[in-house]
Amino acid sequence: MDRLSDGKEELRYCRLPFCIRWMLVALTGRGEEVLLRNVDIERVISYYGSPVRTQKDERIPVKPTRLVMQGFSALSPLMDLACIRQVLQTNGCDPGMCQPGVPLDVILDSVFADEPPREAGSPVTESFCYERLHFLKWADQAFAGVRTIPPCPGMLNHASLLWCLARWVVRGREGCLNPDFVFGIDSHLAVLNGLGILSLTMSLLEAETVLLDMPIQFKLPEVVGVRVLGRPPPLSTHVENVLFVSKFLRQNENLLKNRFVEFLGPALEHLTITDRMTIANTSTEYNALATYFPIDKVTLDYIHRTSSSPKRGDHLEQYLRISKLVADNPNPDLVFNEIIEVNFDDMVVNICGPYPMVYRTVVEKFPQEIRENLSKRHGRRAMYAADISTTVSYEAVGQKFILGHACLLTACIPASANASQPMAMLACGILARNAYRHGFQVSPYIHACMSLRGGLNAFYLREAGLMSSLSSIGFSLMGLEDNLLERHVFPPACLTSEIAKAQLITCGVMSGTHTTQCCDMVLSSTTANFTCSPPLVIAYALAGNLAIDFNITPIGKSAETGEPVYLKDIWPSKEEISWLQKEVIYPAISREFAKEIRSDQDWADIPTVTGAGYPWDPAFTYMQRPPFCNLMPKPQPIQKLSIEGGHVLMYLGDDVAMHHLSPAGSMSRTSPASRYLSQLGIEARCFNTYGSRVGNHHVMTRGMFEHKYLNNRLVRGVGPRTVFLPSGVETGVYDAAVAYRSRNIPQIILAGHNYGIGASRDWAAKGLVALGIKAVIARGYDEVHRSNLACCGVIPLQFLKDESGEKLGVTGHEGFTLLFGKELIPNQLIKVQLNTGLSFQVEIRLDSYLEIDFFLNSGMVNFAAFRDLSKAMALP
Repeated sequence: MDRLSDGKEELRYCRLPFCIRWMLVALTGRGEEVLLRNVDIERVISYYGSPVRTQKDERIPVKPTRLVMQGFSALSPLMDLACIRQVLQTNGCDPGMCQPGVPLDVILDSVFADEPPREAGSPVTESFCYERLHFLKWADQAFAGVRTIPPCPGMLNHASLLWCLARWVVRGREGCLNPDFVFGIDSHLAVLNGLGILSLTMSLLEAETVLLDMPIQFKLPEVVGVRVLGRPPPLSTHVENVLFVSKFLRQNENLLKNRFVEFLGPALEHLTITDRMTIANTSTEYNALATYFPIDKVTLDYIHRTSSSPKRGDHLEQYLRISKLVADNPNPDLVFNEIIEVNFDDMVVNICGPYPMVYRTVVEKFPQEIRENLSKRHGRRAMYAADISTTVSYEAVGQKFILGHACLLTACIPASANASQPMAMLACGILARNAYRHGFQVSPYIHACMSLRGGLNAFYLREAGLMSSLSSIGFSLMGLEDNLLERHVFPPACLTSEIAKAQLITCGVMSGTHTTQCCDMVLSSTTANFTCSPPLVIAYALAGNLAIDFNITPIGKSAETGEPVYLKDIWPSKEEISWLQKEVIYPAISREFAKEIRSDQDWADIPTVTGAGYPWDPAFTYMQRPPFCNLMPKPQPIQKLSIEGGHVLMYLGDDVAMHHLSPAGSMSRTSPASRYLSQLGIEARCFNTYGSRVGNHHVMTRGMFEHKYLNNRLVRGVGPRTVFLPSGVETGVYDAAVAYRSRNIPQIILAGHNYGIGASRDWAAKGLVALGIKAVIARGYDEVHRSNLACCGVIPLQFLKDESGEKLGVTGHEGFTLLFGKELIPNQLIKVQLNTGLSFQVEIRLDSYLEIDFFLNSGMVNFAAFRDLSKAMALP
């Protein structure tokens, strides 16, 4: 911050969007580690100082202050670090010198995702995930800065990111304070942007790059401001607020794609912390890099209420204010590329259904809509009733009930993501409490239920003292073992027959965003089903009929005063909901998480392996020492990396995605990977998935190109087949690669446009190295996959503009020679010579000198090992 605090620079800095300020301060406050030089800072400030961009592609070196990974994702980079330690130890150096370049938090929930239920009492050592947990427990004690967060009972596995990952300010290597600039693999990490903590999703190999203590080149994004105006309608809940804003952002996808999105405006005060985190988590739906909410009074209040002590909360606020990272002004004079406006005055509260569930009606107009639908014989929303005045009587608990058309028989609140939002649960509890005070109850023929599955709903209601209110008005609270979405709900049998005789149109209502098929499965006994917010489900359950107009028809008469009570009289106020969340829920969450963070018994039962080096067990089938760290005495001369007499292993077309290349999902029983596991004596039922065995390169290598629809132009048909060109025999891809390697024949891939598109998969690049592939020649690359190839030491080459293998007459059966000159520079042209006499030029898509260093060292892991060994051997 010191380099940003003088005079004119400070004025220019204060006009930057808050997300850019956060990144800039995080990158300049690293003590002796200088990521950004003064000239880099000037480039950033100048780039964002004007809404008109003169530069098209400005890049800066970036390292986060922290990495966050799931257990599956963390295995590969931590295994590579363990291999580097083994290299240091073999050469007589201290293996402890190899440490992660940035702190790493590992969330272990995903390790258990593929775990089938174990027999009661069976030890964790017999589980499928034991080998992976064994390694991760060693890494937890071996590496400084690595923190594993085991699965915990109750709610922590649902909401761990909300607590254990929210730090705002971290302390760097030299004790310097920095804003917490987080990189992660899981897109759900984006929730931290709702807390004002800038968090970006990256590929696994980019994460490994910074874990190996090297920066990545980050392209500066443009920033779009979203000004929030107006006030939400009275019957809206925070679920509707979130859906309204998220829908607006999706409608502007073309504007927001690959940009930062930053919120501002006076109506931000209507969005709570949980609202902001939910909205931030939708950034992938409109392809924004980050959806950022600057720290304001709402965030500061959350920080103070969840801090371990008042003193810590005060220190955090003081640091953030000194760094000018707090948005006190709701309409700041900042420079954005564009500003768009979303207005809550345009928002309406909807009820959806019945055919299809996406058909929306404003709640105020819903009674009229129901009456019109009852007279319709045909149409998508027809609910035809032959006699509109038909009724059915039903006696229960000493009372007589009269049911008419559009009567409610079922009201359900499942434990979905929307329903489990704290504000929605508190609204349900307050509404139930207010209704009970007036003596209201749900009619006994209505099946009213709420699922507590997952623990979150029960936690919120219990801590707020509202659990009994729901039971008191007649809602059945289903336990943790129940799932509403797997049940069929029926009214009393005697009532069902009477309804059928009278041909009464009955209704069901459910909260959430479920499909028509899902609602019809759960509410299978009703004629027409609808979805709405959780509090409205309770309101309709109390009313007993969906045709009620809440504005003019009371819910009933108060048992205490005898006066009519309308929905507005018992509807929860936003002030009370907010007070409960701040004063009760936030402190309870912090207290409960601190109690549960180390309470998983399976994790405690894993034997602790100590020592600087990991003892690789050759009997393990999920974990084997990876082959990507085979250290050579020094980087290879460029000439030795030339490819002579290479053959094409795969000749692919356009739009080949990374999931076409990388092993994923279940294993075919006839695949090379299955044959390998069978040879080890493993039964087919225990093969598990490729993802679960990502720590065993023998399995993963055999699963390369296993996608059943992959089209290799060297053969007819689809699937993992190719031609072994020296003999012309068609065979499996893995078998051909083994044969090429045994003859020291370099392998090449030919491809078309957009090679490597789609979700990032590290094994789409690592697998090529393991198979022995030296180069890829394509018409165009997805940038992430191109970078992954460079990190792994596979050289990405690109046909010149308007050229391709087809246009040049390349069949893929030729022999390829690629000769490098005396030096290698980014994006230079080289000649490809075929044994048929044809030659053409291609561009080397190594876009930086660091990527060239990776290539010369056969990958970034070898590069890091050579670097660490050189440092260790230089020590006295």
